Amino acid sequence: KGRCVADKKMITFLDDLNMPVKEIYGAQPPLELIRQWIGYGFWYDRKKQVRKYVKEMILMAAMGPPGGGRTVITDRLMTCFNIINITFPSEGQILRIFGTMLTQQLADFESEAKYVGPKITQATLDIYNAVIANMLPTPDKIHYLFNLRDISKVFQGLLRSNNKQQYTKEQMLRLWIHECFRVFYDRLINAKDQEWFLGALSAQLGLQFELTFNGVCPEKESPVFVDFMNPFAIYEDIQDIPKLRQHLEHQMGEYNESPGVVPIDLVLFKDAILHICRIVRVISQPRGNMLVVGMGGSGRQSLSRIAGYLCEYRNFSIEVTKSYRVQEFKDDLKDLYNKAGVELKPMAFIFSDTQVTEEAFMEIINNMLSSGEVPNLYKPEEFEEIKNKLSNAVAKAGLMQTTEAVFSFFIERVRSNLHIVLCMSPIGEAFRVRVRQYPGLVNCTTIDWFHEWPVEALLEVAEKYLIDINFLAEINESEATTAEREGRLEYQDAQRLLRTSVAKIFATVHHSVSDCSNEMRRQMKRHNYVTPVNYLELVVGYKSMLAEKRHSVKLSADKLRNGLFKIDETRAKVQVMSVELLDAQKQVAEFQQQCDDVLVKITQQKHEADVTQKEVSASKIKILEEEAVCKKLAAVAQADLDQAMPALEEAMRALDSLNKRDMTEVKSYGRPPPKVEMVMEAVMILKQADPTWAEAKRQLGQTNFLDQLREFDKDNISEKTLKKIAVYTANPEFEPEKVGIVTAALRLKQKLLAEAEAKLKELTDLLAKLEKEYEEKQLQKEELRKKAELLMAKLQRARALVDGLSGERSRWEATILSLEAEYRGLPGDCLMATAFLSYTGPFLTLYREKLLAKWKATVSIGPRRASAALPCRSCNAALAWDANGLQVNEFEIPTTEEFSAAKFLTDQTTIREWNIQGLPSDDFSTENGIIVTRCSRWPLLIDPQCQGMKWIKNMEADNDLAVIDLGQADFMKVLEHSIQYGKPVLLQNILEALDPSLTPILNKAVVKQGGQNLIKLSDKFVEYNFDFRLFITTKMSNPHYPPEICTKTTLVNFAVKEQAAGNCCEEREASAGGAQGETSAQHRCWPPHSDGNGGPAAKGYRPCAKRASILFFVLNDMSLIDPMYQFSLDVYIDLFVLSIAKSKKSDDLEERIGLLNNHHTYAVYTNTCRGLFERHKMLFSFHMCIKILEGMNKVNKTEYNFLLKGGWLSDTAWDNITELDKIAGFHGVVNTFEEHPTEWREWYIDKQPEELPLIGEWEDICTEFQKMLFVRSLRPDRISFCVSAFIVNNLGQPFVEPPVLDIKAVFDDSNPKTPLIFVLSPGVDPTGNLLQLAETLGMSDRFQSLSLGQGQAPIATKFVFERFACYEIQ
Repeated sequence: KGRCVADKKMITFLDDLNMPVKEIYGAQPPLELIRQWIGYGFWYDRKKQVRKYVKEMILMAAMGPPGGGRTVITDRLMTCFNIINITFPSEGQILRIFGTMLTQQLADFESEAKYVGPKITQATLDIYNAVIANMLPTPDKIHYLFNLRDISKVFQGLLRSNNKQQYTKEQMLRLWIHECFRVFYDRLINAKDQEWFLGALSAQLGLQFELTFNGVCPEKESPVFVDFMNPFAIYEDIQDIPKLRQHLEHQMGEYNESPGVVPIDLVLFKDAILHICRIVRVISQPRGNMLVVGMGGSGRQSLSRIAGYLCEYRNFSIEVTKSYRVQEFKDDLKDLYNKAGVELKPMAFIFSDTQVTEEAFMEIINNMLSSGEVPNLYKPEEFEEIKNKLSNAVAKAGLMQTTEAVFSFFIERVRSNLHIVLCMSPIGEAFRVRVRQYPGLVNCTTIDWFHEWPVEALLEVAEKYLIDINFLAEINESEATTAEREGRLEYQDAQRLLRTSVAKIFATVHHSVSDCSNEMRRQMKRHNYVTPVNYLELVVGYKSMLAEKRHSVKLSADKLRNGLFKIDETRAKVQVMSVELLDAQKQVAEFQQQCDDVLVKITQQKHEADVTQKEVSASKIKILEEEAVCKKLAAVAQADLDQAMPALEEAMRALDSLNKRDMTEVKSYGRPPPKVEMVMEAVMILKQADPTWAEAKRQLGQTNFLDQLREFDKDNISEKTLKKIAVYTANPEFEPEKVGIVTAALRLKQKLLAEAEAKLKELTDLLAKLEKEYEEKQLQKEELRKKAELLMAKLQRARALVDGLSGERSRWEATILSLEAEYRGLPGDCLMATAFLSYTGPFLTLYREKLLAKWKATVSIGPRRASAALPCRSCNAALAWDANGLQVNEFEIPTTEEFSAAKFLTDQTTIREWNIQGLPSDDFSTENGIIVTRCSRWPLLIDPQCQGMKWIKNMEADNDLAVIDLGQADFMKVLEHSIQYGKPVLLQNILEALDPSLTPILNKAVVKQGGQNLIKLSDKFVEYNFDFRLFITTKMSNPHYPPEICTKTTLVNFAVKEQAAGNCCEEREASAGGAQGETSAQHRCWPPHSDGNGGPAAKGYRPCAKRASILFFVLNDMSLIDPMYQFSLDVYIDLFVLSIAKSKKSDDLEERIGLLNNHHTYAVYTNTCRGLFERHKMLFSFHMCIKILEGMNKVNKTEYNFLLKGGWLSDTAWDNITELDKIAGFHGVVNTFEEHPTEWREWYIDKQPEELPLIGEWEDICTEFQKMLFVRSLRPDRISFCVSAFIVNNLGQPFVEPPVLDIKAVFDDSNPKTPLIFVLSPGVDPTGNLLQLAETLGMSDRFQSLSLGQGQAPIATKFVFERFACYEIQ
């Protein structure tokens, strides 16, 4: 872009010049633009309408020979170039180039290995020549493109040889065989091509080395070379596959423990191990890129991630969202290139074709593979940042710091550290188109084609999951018994044989579903892909279902056993209780007498207590009176004391004021003053000491004398001391008499009162004890009485229970035996049930019944008891070989005789609830309901009539169901909220592709971080609630979903069956004709019976239901003629209800049925013809006529097929006649032509041969329909007239006269909920007719007309909502 620097020219290299596809007229527009520039030097700028000159540019182009997607360019374009033909190198040149490299590699090898080098080179070239001559590209083998790169890849592997490993001729040849297999063999798509290559390789071994393939490879398959089994990365021959498996399992465990990765739980069977080794072999080499081709669900990405981990690469993949486009892809690639080119981190870029939201992605990938460059990946300022980061590395490499040099240096670093692993599916056209359009996908990668899992892989996977299942478990077996049985050799043999048989039946089931899918594709053009994901779901689901069902059955049996035990226990207890009751009654009588005796004694004691109580009360009154007197004295004394207290307190203060010096002073007196002496004598008397001065002086010398005075107990002075002290208190300064008298009197009265109260308490306690003893006797008496009554009641109830359950005992015992038999049959029942859930969803009833019948035949019908004594009775084997080469051991797997998936997987209560919620009551719909609610992957309902969607909405209405579609702008926000809070989501109306942003949800890619379950949506993690449920529906009747969607979802075919449509119509008829008091909604809630029929009223109208069902499926078949012909079941039911209302009434049921059938048949015809193209109306009438007659068993299907298809050998009349002669009833037709050639010629050349009688006896023995076969054979140009006459004779003249469009009739047949859509031919405008209709109906003021265009959608929406609001008000 822009101008080049002066004196410089730009060279533009254009690779694959002849890749553009020719248009319908043979031109190649891109090449014509190039020719225009070469011839005129400019292009036209269509926006600015000016010429745009491109100068100073030289165009250099390259192209391969035409073929394999490359076309032949025009001579006019070739004349614009100087052509140089680069021929393929000669054989000698190739031998010299690669022989020299190999000779140098083997220079220091042993002579035996060294001398095979030239022969290996020659053999490689011969193999290459044989491959390009025989393995030619076809539409199915578009990747069979080989060139010198493939030879170089062989030698690239040979150059990894080591003289310590390949030191013999055979060891060197094993390496060569391995590399040839990896380069050529791994891309072959079928066994035929693989056998051819093996033969070609064996021929070269014999020609060049005089060896055989089996002689070099005793294992009769390709050797395995890897470099990750030793620490020195030596490319070594691995012959110990179990050791290799153990190493890979260990590495896978380490990978799963890596933070932030989705754990991979794979069974590493041999094929998976080989695929990992093949991927590691490629991406571990310089610039090694891988193209992994296989059906979705085959493990391509998981194995690629493990391979990247083994190479110590960082796995990188993109997260696609709804708005993920080229710019977002480039942003991710910037991150990838930064890690690989700047940070020098080895990267494995795993890219799947499901992540291609724009085809431009593949162009970018093609550029990354071929050159490593992504055009316009960086803006100038962005690359400047990279340039600064690489400045030191560029300087160290000795390069100039120019943008071009740094960019080249950067790309080289990227290519050295980046390895691309492309995961693509061969299903559909996309793979073929991309291989043709993007040569780098084949040229710059090594291809590994993932085939269908072999039988060995299926068996190995199954046996891994079945290893810990006890197939011979008994319902009432103890752990000790189980341990004892498991130690017996014959028991172990039986377990091993049963495990092997179940594994082989798994494989048989898987192959049978694959065969059935192919049959359905051939017969009905319906596609279903059987992938390993289905098989894993089968195996894992079997294990969990067997455990669940065993627990459930055992729990039920234990409950019944417990009931029987309780019955026996109750009977025994009744006998014991009868004896106990007699004893209790005797004890009650005895104790009653004892109670009466005790009661008499208590009465006497109570009388004595009452007398004592009266005496005590009298004494108490007297004591209280005396106490009152004492209290008065005490009050007086207290008053005196209150007067004396200040003096006492003053004395105490005076005492406190004394100190040791005062004591010393008093002590110093030889003869104290009289008052002091008097005081000290009084003190000595109080202290009960000698009242002398000498004694007082001695105590004064004590250190604690003052403390003794302070602590003196002045309240407890004895009478003796008081009398002694009275001499001193007679002093006028003392008046203690009153205080002493009052104190003594009060103390005496209190003592008497206490004695009186103690005696009173003793009497009260005695009385309470007597009363308590009396009450206890009364309670014991009452308890004994109640106990006797309760015992009697229990005895009566127990006898009633035993008598009532005596009849149930036999039934319970029979039920236990039945549950034991069911328990033993669970291994086979669970096998068929899990197979039913895993595989049958996409199939119609016919195919489901075929599959179940085949599975029942494979699982030997039992049950046959696998007892402990004869543990091998369940293991008798009848060996056979099926069509897939699988050895089927028809072991007698324990199962029940009358297995039913519906009865085994659900119950009538649940089915009844589903029917109330809107699920049709036929068996097919019930099976669909079971699959939807029990499948392990999210269900995807093929629901053209929206019955499944309505059922789901009703079923999940109370669980806050969120309804979304991919057209909503915020559908991911709704999903995030529902995932966090565990709410159900209904994703409706999808097409054949799903938004890539749903991939983590469909894969349930939940990771655990920090104790939380998280799922990554877009660029953020959301907490995952396992209560979350997702339902997906599509209205497409026959969608073709790729394997990638089939593996992530469970397809469930909800297409309406004839039985379901008939049941619905039956209810409508009975509602209107036979049970007029009930509403149709009530009839939808009729209880379903085993045969799927309604009540008595509905049964009478069964012929009408059958006719209505036939007519609906006639309408359904019209979509095969033109996809525009789509008919809704709800609208059809409305039409049927209208026919019930408008048809003639009759009290005679048969006449009423005939009138209703005729009216409804013509109503269907007239309503349908309004929407059909004219050329399809006669076909519709004939198809309707044939189907009605088929329902009446009046059409021979063989004859009808002949009418449709004619003779199989050729299109000539004679060949048709010879084919007609082979049909039963027409033998001898050829002889008639030989006997009456003239008559037949006249009949043949007549203008209207259909009106002439047939020749010979055929006129008398042929029906009208059979006569049409002669017309079809000889005069197919007149068949339409025959068909018209046939319709008239069977249905009537109106059915060949399409009605003229009557808009008034159309309006009368419609309702406000169903819009009318006019499909117009060019130049037709119904607006005038609509205006006239509005005037006729008086609705001109409510008629609104709008032409849709840009900006008119909101106005149209407003009109619709306004009219709808008016309708609701009315």
